[in-house]
Amino acid sequence: MTYQVSDPRQSIFDVTVQNCGTVEQLFAFLDLNGLDINSDLFPGKVVQVVTDLPDRAREVVDYFAERKLKIVNSLQAASPNLPPEDFDARDFDNNDFYAG
Repeated sequence: MTYQVSDPRQSIFDVTVQNCGTVEQLFAFLDLNGLDINSDLFPGKVVQVVTDLPDRAREVVDYFAERKLKIVNSLQAASPNLPPEDFDARDFDNNDFYAG
């Protein structure tokens, strides 16, 4: 299974949790894609996602997929097509996930 990065603000951690259900899958994701923890993702990049997941991780992946949500926790400037990020609030709010 593959995932095409479409948002420049998505980090490796965002893509891993969104598509593998848990950050514990990070190193399996990196190995599968020949990446390291400092690799940057960019719009258009296609990555392989780990498919052999525990049930709880599969529930997380399905949650985001069913609602067409993307995890975005970057402090980079927001695109005009995305909701603005509240840089003063260091918590999870509606700006951390968006439908796209």
